[in-house]
Amino acid sequence: QEAENNTDQFLRGEHELPEYQKAIEKHKSLTDEVMDLIVIVPMHLFELNCGKMHKFLCDRSNMLSNMILRDIVFRSRNVNKSICEQYDTIVTRITTIPDNTEDLVTLMKFLDKLESKELQDLKNQLIPAAENLMFLLDYATLPEEDIKLNDTTFSWPDRILPIISYSEMRLRKKNEQATDNLSGWKKEFQERINKAVEDTEAFRTKDRLTE
Repeated sequence: QEAENNTDQFLRGEHELPEYQKAIEKHKSLTDEVMDLIVIVPMHLFELNCGKMHKFLCDRSNMLSNMILRDIVFRSRNVNKSICEQYDTIVTRITTIPDNTEDLVTLMKFLDKLESKELQDLKNQLIPAAENLMFLLDYATLPEEDIKLNDTTFSWPDRILPIISYSEMRLRKKNEQATDNLSGWKKEFQERINKAVEDTEAFRTKDRLTE
């Protein structure tokens, strides 16, 4: 009971992976010590079979180790989900078609700093995510859902690159179209101004001739 209470107290705190490792290794060491104990103890008139007691102690120690491992699995899962959500948010943003010139300029600025800011931040977050994964591979068998989640998480840096390239190409075309439209509007507006000037001059000339 004391060992379980100590483990519960340990799990209520925030710990680095080396501390988790130390706690797990402690329980593994206890299990190994129990396994090395004599199962059959010869007494004076009979033999004492300690097999059930050994099994109980080993199962108890393994249970406490698994409690710690589950905590790391949960922590790793949350970190990976957070990373994937951030990548999803970026993809949603850069694949959104701008409604106006202001949104177009804002999105182009976002893409310009994407690699040096957001993607670099995400790469930094992948470092502890990788450390969690390596730790779990040493001590646990991951559920299939976590294997898939890890695969998704660590494939994002490569998968997002063609999405960024496509978005940049699409925005360049959108920007060129907006520039062409603006040039066309300016040309049309200038022609209207010139026509208005010509009409005004013609009206003044007509007035002078009439006088």
